[in-house]
Amino acid sequence: MERVLAMNARLNVMVEAAGAKLAGIYVCPHAPEAGCACRKPAQGLMLQAAAELGFDPASAVVIGDKESDIEFGLRAGAKTVLIAAHPPDSVSRVVPHVIAANLTEAARAVLAASNTPAANRIAESSAETFKGIK
Repeated sequence: MERVLAMNARLNVMVEAAGAKLAGIYVCPHAPEAGCACRKPAQGLMLQAAAELGFDPASAVVIGDKESDIEFGLRAGAKTVLIAAHPPDSVSRVVPHVIAANLTEAARAVLAASNTPAANRIAESSAETFKGIK
């Protein structure tokens, strides 16, 4: 758990350095075999975050680098972005809305999909072309 907390602290620093802010980071402390309601792709932590932060899970965007992250988002009805330096070779049982090479590209895709003037300016500043989240 100590390693997870250190990684999340680093993520928070990186996000803030980019001019954004995370409203919260939610972590399941249980082992995969525990069968708890909070381990992805179960919805426990999504429901907790939605209740605490006041959002509809279906309006969320889930960004992750594993199939369980994408399944988690899809179960909630959220849009999903898979971070993968190279698109997966195999056909997966879960299909993300967008595949991005890194977190920066994922953020640009989310911004492009939000279709606001400020978000569009940020998304257009990228040399990459994003189809956005549909």
